[in-house]
Amino acid sequence: MNTKSVAVLGLWLALGATSVAQIGLSQTSQASPAPKLAAMPREVREEIDRLASTDAGKRATGALSLGQMGAKAEPAIPYLVPLLEDQTRVRSLGHGETEVGLVAGEAMVALGPKETEMLIGQLKRENNAPRGARVTAARVLGMKKVTTASPALRAALTPPDVHADFEGLYIVRALADLGDFGALGPIMTFLASKKPDSMTGQIGRQFYQKELKRFTGQDFKDRSDALAWWQMNKPTANENK
Repeated sequence: MNTKSVAVLGLWLALGATSVAQIGLSQTSQASPAPKLAAMPREVREEIDRLASTDAGKRATGALSLGQMGAKAEPAIPYLVPLLEDQTRVRSLGHGETEVGLVAGEAMVALGPKETEMLIGQLKRENNAPRGARVTAARVLGMKKVTTASPALRAALTPPDVHADFEGLYIVRALADLGDFGALGPIMTFLASKKPDSMTGQIGRQFYQKELKRFTGQDFKDRSDALAWWQMNKPTANENK
């Protein structure tokens, strides 16, 4: 069993008496203490059991099944949240290769607006959600086109250097997925930075240039060309925010 599996299993075992607030969810999206498994429908209990498996495929299958159950699976949310950190790659879930955490996040969105708001709560730094959970939340909210997540995604970019790390890359991509022009500012800030060309910096520039093309339709090969475009179009971009 790897370290990530041990952590997820430990959290799962403790959740029978743990409130949603204690695992980093939005203060506006708190639920009552997680119900005991015995009080849940049998089919929900069976899928929750899968979430604690040492087999990543079973964890992903459990999350996927819970997302398809509708309202009766709502009590399973506190058991899904710890899986957001699980970046173990899995296959054969109907949509190619993915990660356990992404399947868990997609299940939360599928269960409804309240659960989606809990996922958005992972982005709020005052909730102290683990970085892995924040990244997964951003990726899922962008892929699932959850437009109500835009304010939280923009706020998550507030720290001045967040755009320089991989968390920032995924937040910007989520904003681009939503067609939110709020992503343009962080993209151009990064491209204009004078940071050394570290591996992270090189990957970041390639990433951001790709995201910039999604907004502009132009493939800027030179950073100076992209920055010149920004100076000409910044007012229009700000109007579209």
